[in-house]
Amino acid sequence: MTGETNENLFGVIAANLADLRAQVEGESGAKIRAIGDATGTLPDLVRQVVNTITEVLEWLYKISVAAEQQLISADAAIAALEILADSIEALGEGLAFGDMPEALGLPSDPFEKVGEAVGSGHEVLATGLEIANLLPRPENLRAIRRELELQLGVRVNPLFEPPGPGALGLLVEDITVNETV
Repeated sequence: MTGETNENLFGVIAANLADLRAQVEGESGAKIRAIGDATGTLPDLVRQVVNTITEVLEWLYKISVAAEQQLISADAAIAALEILADSIEALGEGLAFGDMPEALGLPSDPFEKVGEAVGSGHEVLATGLEIANLLPRPENLRAIRRELELQLGVRVNPLFEPPGPGALGLLVEDITVNETV
């Protein structure tokens, strides 16, 4: 498995968030906005659903921010493992003793065992790298976070440009009941 599957998975998440934003900004959002500050069971249920979606997306944003630094560290560790795996593979190729033991009158078993051990070490590292490539890359999370910022605006990022509530944040504002005393 490669980073391609990883990018596709997280690309799908970002694309789904973009689709949600398009719906919020489009006809579906207009239909929801139509409830305005109406009261009653159905408008209250719609508000509750929209607020729940907003809270889930806020949570996802917080997780993406927290995870990015960990992923930067993991990305560096993966790069180091890739270098180590390549080095071990090169070492294994360099230790291909060929006919040398026989030409020197030595038994070939010890030389073969060294080559097998190096090959096994390389296989373990290669398997570990395949597993590590299932992790999202920092740029994957940044794409998801950008979509979440477009949805939630300054609600999740006070430095969001352009300043504002974002698509979903604006929808929440449009359907919030203003209680005047």
